[in-house]
Amino acid sequence: MHIPQALQSIINRFPDQKVRIIQLYFNDSNFKSLCDDLWLSESLLRRSKEGPETDCLMETEYNSICVLLEKEAFDYIQNK
Repeated sequence: MHIPQALQSIINRFPDQKVRIIQLYFNDSNFKSLCDDLWLSESLLRRSKEGPETDCLMETEYNSICVLLEKEAFDYIQNK
């Protein structure tokens, strides 16, 4: 089975919740969107760090978004 990058990313963050995460990802569109948003934010954060001109403000903003989305994902996993 092909595991989407967004799904693998959230599993890497919460490996002890792998089965629950897979269930939510494929059966709950809100959770899937949350995972996709987190993965996109992580990608943008990585890209902002790799660029020739590091934009500290953007890096800080992407990092804050990642932290918020990670917390929201954790809460979602625990409460659904």
